[in-house]
Amino acid sequence: MTSNILTIKCPQCGSIKHSSLGNEKYQCEGCGAVYFVDKNDVHVFHHQQSEPKKTIQSKNNTINIVVIVCASIFCTVIFGVIAVLQVLGSEGFFESKPVAYSAKSTSDKNRTNPPATVNKEKWTHKNIDIFVYKDTPYLIMKSKLKISKDDPFSRREEQHFIKIYDTQANQFVGQFELPIDEKSHFSEPIPYELRKWDNDDFLLLIDKQKLYRLNKHNKIFEYVNDTMFAKQPEFSQGLAEIKFVSKEWGDGLYVYTNKGKHFYFYPNIDKLYKDDEFYKARTGATPLPANFSVRTAFSFSTISNDYPDENCRLIQYEYQYLPGYPREEAWFKWSNFYYTKQNQAIVIINSDTPYEKVLLEPWLKKASRTLKYRDFTPDRVYFFPKLLDDNGDSLLIAFSTSPVKKDNYVIQLLDTKDADIRWSYNFPLTFNSVKAKILNDRIILMTADKLIQLNHDGKQDFILDTKSLDSNKE
Repeated sequence: MTSNILTIKCPQCGSIKHSSLGNEKYQCEGCGAVYFVDKNDVHVFHHQQSEPKKTIQSKNNTINIVVIVCASIFCTVIFGVIAVLQVLGSEGFFESKPVAYSAKSTSDKNRTNPPATVNKEKWTHKNIDIFVYKDTPYLIMKSKLKISKDDPFSRREEQHFIKIYDTQANQFVGQFELPIDEKSHFSEPIPYELRKWDNDDFLLLIDKQKLYRLNKHNKIFEYVNDTMFAKQPEFSQGLAEIKFVSKEWGDGLYVYTNKGKHFYFYPNIDKLYKDDEFYKARTGATPLPANFSVRTAFSFSTISNDYPDENCRLIQYEYQYLPGYPREEAWFKWSNFYYTKQNQAIVIINSDTPYEKVLLEPWLKKASRTLKYRDFTPDRVYFFPKLLDDNGDSLLIAFSTSPVKKDNYVIQLLDTKDADIRWSYNFPLTFNSVKAKILNDRIILMTADKLIQLNHDGKQDFILDTKSLDSNKE
């Protein structure tokens, strides 16, 4: 009988290296698989394919060690980053930002609330005018309040006011909030205009629609549309637009009605004028009522094109005046007034046309109802002069000492009877938009950000920097 030689191979890895376990069972020395052999049928049967338990445990232990090491490294890095951020924050390298928190808790005591948003407020003020009430000067200021939030994505808000400041009590005593223009991207106020009429009467016009008058006693602006226009039937259908007339024409308004009509309206005398009627009243063609008075006023002459070498003159003049009526202000300038012998209209001016050198042209003398005028200080020279105030007994003027620069200004108080100089004061600031008031025992000077008080001898008592009223409030 012929015997076959059996080569036993591992059914799992193909290795022929094995050890006998008895009863035809073998274990592969390569992968550890256990199998048995049917020698009669020459088959190798796979009995066990998995690795021994000690091999699996060894690999699991290795994986666990790797996971633990990685977790330790990750935690170390995270804590290190947090520590660095805390150090940088304490050193002021960056500001902390509000964080939104979400927490669940069965008790309000344990609930975490998000930090509150902080608003920062900043006030700025600018002087725009001054008035006196019961011998106390008050500043009228244009004020702005900026509100910004501690959030880079929040829009900055602004509010605008007309504020009243008591210069003796050193405090704000009244304010009017200006409405914001909704079409503006920068919180700008709706267009407005503050106009001073005779006797320091202040009116505030908002968006050419609403008119307010300053109540000096209560220091508030009162709405006057309902009372000022009530007596005129032409205004019963409503007003489409309101505008101030030119300052030199007096205390008047130019009004459009909802019916499409327009008038010149002078509320202090409650009188309407159509275009032709207004022109005649303004230019003196229509005489004033018989109860007019004669006023004395002062004016500086302006630079002349016909006579550029003529210096500015301080002119004193008298004119007919009635409060509330249309008028034309006199303005003085050296010029050539041309005429014909027959006093006819001049069509062409040539070298033979007769003329006269005049300081006030005849048509303007009539329109301004000027009766007479004279050079009040004929022996003095003024550069870039300004009239500041006149109380009947004293005249306050300002002028530069330089013919080419608007600086080094001198302020003088003159006697209105004989033009004597009572005192002179060297203005210490840039002379820009200066306004003034003569009081019984002192003089008040105002710039956009300063208030200066002089005593009756022209000596400076104090300077108030109104910028000090600006504030940052958090």
